[in-house]
Amino acid sequence: MKPKILVLASTFPRDEKDKEPRFIADLCSELTTAFDITVLTQHRPGTAAQETKNGYEVFRFRYAPESLELLSENGGFSASLKKNKFLWLLVPFFLLSQILSIRKHLKSKNYSAIHAHWLIPQGLAAVLANKTIVRSIPIVCTGHGADIFGLQGKLLNQIKKWVIDHSAAVSVVSQSMKEYLESKLGINSEKISVIPMGTDLTGVFVSRDIDRIPGKIVFVGRLVEKKGVKHIIQIIPSLASEVENLKLIIAGTGPERETLEKQVKDLCAEEYVDFVGSQDHASLAQLFSSSQICVFPFVQASDGDMEGFGLVIVEAMGCKCPVVVGNVPAVKDIVLNMNTGLICDSKNTNQLKEKILNLLGNEELRNQLAESAYHHVHQNFSWEIIGKQYAEILAGSA
Repeated sequence: MKPKILVLASTFPRDEKDKEPRFIADLCSELTTAFDITVLTQHRPGTAAQETKNGYEVFRFRYAPESLELLSENGGFSASLKKNKFLWLLVPFFLLSQILSIRKHLKSKNYSAIHAHWLIPQGLAAVLANKTIVRSIPIVCTGHGADIFGLQGKLLNQIKKWVIDHSAAVSVVSQSMKEYLESKLGINSEKISVIPMGTDLTGVFVSRDIDRIPGKIVFVGRLVEKKGVKHIIQIIPSLASEVENLKLIIAGTGPERETLEKQVKDLCAEEYVDFVGSQDHASLAQLFSSSQICVFPFVQASDGDMEGFGLVIVEAMGCKCPVVVGNVPAVKDIVLNMNTGLICDSKNTNQLKEKILNLLGNEELRNQLAESAYHHVHQNFSWEIIGKQYAEILAGSA
């Protein structure tokens, strides 16, 4: 009989067509060969309370009337809370409902371990629920970025450390996050494993025989400050004067969309920029495959939050699309200097423009980076490789 694992997540797609990031759903599918997986996530408008999919069960707990279940509807918790301060009133109900639901599941099944994605709120809820049952269940916490970099302050840091201290093991998706936990919270390095998220590099994000459109640049991601989209928009008029047929495709939604659209209008750059909203995986792969380059101008946000890993970079590389990436620590696990992509200070718009023009104007460099990056991600970020690493840490903690 397979060991039973209870997976906790707040980012989880409604169904196969949902444009919500699906890396946790894909990881659960990969882990079903070794474990009996149950996913516990929050209810969202239009979702079933319980269903079986891809070899595992999904349960969704209620925390408010359906019309008010909005904490994950605007690009994630932090983005939703920034956009609408009144949603903070729902947070206590969310946390209490999650704790009670975890407790109910732990009492109903003989789970071997809990895998909590994000230290706050899932890790916190798991530890609190664990303390109310007779048999304590080992907890494995995985940090993804916003829960570590974006939640600052003495109290929040104490909570994060308390969650880690009460977890059997902790994994983070980039080396920079491990270093942060060691230096800022004093966590013993032996307790922290670096295991990134993976993606489908064999069926979806693959190299396709598609002609790349000259001058086409793509950005993919949530429209929030740390993604740095405003910095590439700022240089669009200047780029347009030097790049024939320039077109920037912005794929994603988030609280900054209206502000970014206004920025484009104020710069009289509407003909060069298209906002296409969130896209499913197949559409993203098509965008990556038809673009000359991808630009991910990541920055550190004013509240300290920054990119935790950058899975979209891996997806672009799987499609052999060369990349220009903002110089934040986490991306260096993927972009190995000049070997797999170009790194720049995105807030330095002259530097950002220089890197983009360098890549657009040099076919040999584009081909060289694309090939190197393609092999790099296949060797390090396929689900077959990543799934085994998570299976090991879960089996070792159970």
